[in-house]
Amino acid sequence: MAVLDDFPDIAIQIPQDEHFNLERRYRTHRSTVAEKWRSFTKNQRAHLCRRLFSKYNLREPVDAKLVIHASQLMSADAENVPTFSALAPELHPLRICADVDYLLNLLEERATKSLFELYKATDYSKVMEVLVLPEGISTVNCPGMIYTTFTEGTPYVVQEEWKGDGDQPISDEPLGDGPPSCVPGIVGMFVLERQAHLAEELGLLIALILKEDNPVWPSLDTDIEQLGSQSKTKFHDVARDRDSAVVGIAELPAIIDAFAVMLKCASSQVVANPATLFEAIRAFRLSSAGRVPDKHGESMLLISDKHNSVALVELFQSDMTKITVWNYLTCVLERYASHLDDPAYCEILLQEISNICALVFECYQANFQRMFQTLTGAGLFRRLTTKTTKSGEPCIVTETEPDKLPEPLQFKHHLLRMCSPGITITKALQYHDKTSDWSLKPDSDLDWTTYEMDSYFSMISAVIMLDGISEAIPQLPNPSTRKGRHFSRRLEQLDKEMNLLKTEIDLVDFLSPLECITEPGVAVAATDALDSFMLEKAGAKFSHLYQDLIEESLADLDRRCREAKAQQEKEQDQSLWLSAFQGGDEEARQELVEQRRLKEKTRPAHSSIYDLARTPEDAPPIADDAASAEVPHFTVTASTKEVFATLLDKSSAAKGSITWADFIASMAELRFSIIPKMGSVYAFLPPKAMNAQRSLTIHRPHQSKIEGTLLSYYASRLRHVFGWDENTFETS
Repeated sequence: MAVLDDFPDIAIQIPQDEHFNLERRYRTHRSTVAEKWRSFTKNQRAHLCRRLFSKYNLREPVDAKLVIHASQLMSADAENVPTFSALAPELHPLRICADVDYLLNLLEERATKSLFELYKATDYSKVMEVLVLPEGISTVNCPGMIYTTFTEGTPYVVQEEWKGDGDQPISDEPLGDGPPSCVPGIVGMFVLERQAHLAEELGLLIALILKEDNPVWPSLDTDIEQLGSQSKTKFHDVARDRDSAVVGIAELPAIIDAFAVMLKCASSQVVANPATLFEAIRAFRLSSAGRVPDKHGESMLLISDKHNSVALVELFQSDMTKITVWNYLTCVLERYASHLDDPAYCEILLQEISNICALVFECYQANFQRMFQTLTGAGLFRRLTTKTTKSGEPCIVTETEPDKLPEPLQFKHHLLRMCSPGITITKALQYHDKTSDWSLKPDSDLDWTTYEMDSYFSMISAVIMLDGISEAIPQLPNPSTRKGRHFSRRLEQLDKEMNLLKTEIDLVDFLSPLECITEPGVAVAATDALDSFMLEKAGAKFSHLYQDLIEESLADLDRRCREAKAQQEKEQDQSLWLSAFQGGDEEARQELVEQRRLKEKTRPAHSSIYDLARTPEDAPPIADDAASAEVPHFTVTASTKEVFATLLDKSSAAKGSITWADFIASMAELRFSIIPKMGSVYAFLPPKAMNAQRSLTIHRPHQSKIEGTLLSYYASRLRHVFGWDENTFETS
């Protein structure tokens, strides 16, 4: 008698994840789905069914071998997994379209009952009619046979092997009027496949119903955009940024601060623009470390909509980390510029600047590798199951040595080098130059995605900024893994705390399905729910955690500088930040959370520049004479008026775009002096006749167009610095 192998554990997890998705989608959108479904015509219902069940055939039997094969394909995250009509006869299009109430009743039954309750309601005789067992397999007690028991508690499925006469016979006692409590393993797999198939198709049908006649929802079938020639243009633009002049130390803080402001504005605009937020969350879910195969070639199958919550938190965590390190670097540079004649201060501050520059690059490098390792670089990386990073994330290493890649894959060779741990800023620029040179070849094929390209050029822009800092401060020491790591350690501990909490955060009501985030007000509601959760679990809002990180680190830095100046040798950095999560000290962590709660009560409204949903228009007014001065009106040409109308008109529902050249020409027409600074930084100095008290420092976009979130960023800067609006300009 043949012996069946145990079927994969993933086959047990899939129906539970799919059922979770169906349950949450139905609970959140029950009334909307019912209202829209009843309003559809019979043709509309048929059209929706056709998209999901176009090849439905009730006469097709289910071969047990194919069911096993399908489970193996699903566990490998493969495409084109075969589906079987007989798995779910309830979903026949004729049944769904004939009676409006049929689908609504089916949804209520499948979404409100547990998997065990649904199994109890199974007609076991019909299951055996459609299941074609492999030759030699019996459903009676057989030595070596794997049997499956369905339970009401946890775990849902238990597998047992009946070894023969010495064992107690397998129980086939029926569950009331339903199927037996224990069935052969092959039948158990069929039941699991059926439950997963039904839940998945019904969940997709809910998404299709919600999307119908809803213009704000993105397409459910969109693929990741592949880019080729566009990236060559960006390589050329980045090359121009390398030619900028060296700036003085006194100018560095303002330039770095402008970069941080741009990042904050861009992050706020992502929340304000639901379509952009949808793509960003999708990118982080697709690039999860669990999707990288381990040494056995197996990756985690991230089906549950709970992973949308994790992706949203990781997105905000990534953005907030970048903003925080740039802001902290600005503060350290300001202290260095004001203590150039103090050797005791300079020694500590220079090491701090060097370490933070290295940390900035690590942040951007990690973000690029995250996108690259699961998309164009898929197959070049491996996930370690026995090792994690300092923040508790799965450790990812390169599977292939870059030098072993063939000549046609030299593009990936250079990108792999960019992902190498410990790479310096100088080396990163060298590998970028090689990548740029390779991209200029006529036969080069830059087949990568928009997610990878955006993260890559963000990394290169940061590298150019950091290289400019090293040129402005030639005496900058090498980064140290021991000296001056106080801010880095605090950030590591905060990352570890976030990684512990992100799996507990439940934002599924806003993100199931993910396209719901594009609905008006949902993004802001999701960020509010995230802040409420963090306030309860961590003692402070998400944004305040990072603001406190900077304040704590700067206070500690100032203390160390004072101690160094007084030549006092004391134990350094006994902060609660470092003890709260070391050695599993839960008491110290609770003390830290309580301190945050007390501090949170004394904060005024909008006290943090890091607030997730805070837009640039919420910024405090300018603290100079320009704030109270009457905003002038300008008479300009039609082309210049069109440029500023595109930028400043808030009533425009769908903004267009303007070119960088047109923006430069418009500012020049107003007699602004345009001075290129470090990297892609440009300063716009107003003419004396304008009587403006401040200049405008902004970053030129990677590409020639100003659009999307950048358009809102430029507009917010013009409003904030000069007080301009859509009524400021008129034609002659």
